This record gives sequence, C-alpha cells and structure tokens, in this order.
Amino acid sequence: SYISSLALKYKVGEDAILLRFCMDSFPSKYVLSGASVMDHLEKNLKALTFSLNDEELIKMKSFAIEPKTYWNERKDLAWN
Repeated sequence: SYISSLALKYKVGEDAILLRFCMDSFPSKYVLSGASVMDHLEKNLKALTFSLNDEELIKMKSFAIEPKTYWNERKDLAWN
C-alpha cells in the first residue's frame, strides 16, 4: 500500500506516517496518538522525525472519505 511504502521510505511504522499526515494537515492543532503502552508511544514519537512532502500530502488527502461514511463503517465493526 502507499502508506506502507512511505513507512519504508521514512523507516517508521505506518502509524507514524498517519500521525505525521495529521500533524502536517492540521499544524495548529494537537494530534493524540492513543498509545497506551511504551512500545507504541516510542514508535509514534518517530512521527516527529520527518515531514511528508507536498506530493505525499496530496496523495494521502486523495484517500479521504465523507465523515458520514466513516462513522457508518465504524459502527458496523465487530469490536463495537
């Protein structure tokens, strides 16, 4: 996937790519990782070590879906 290829490029996990995307897309906002164990937190903090370039941000934004669609899909997940 595109996110996996970015993770390889930046030598971080996919979560760090997604956190970085949020940080770059909303620079005046705080982004919470949701990490609950030290290993996850350490991996998520790697999002602070790089920035996505304009082309990567545009590509990531192309994956957007409508909020209503997101919430409808989420409520149907088995873990809910």
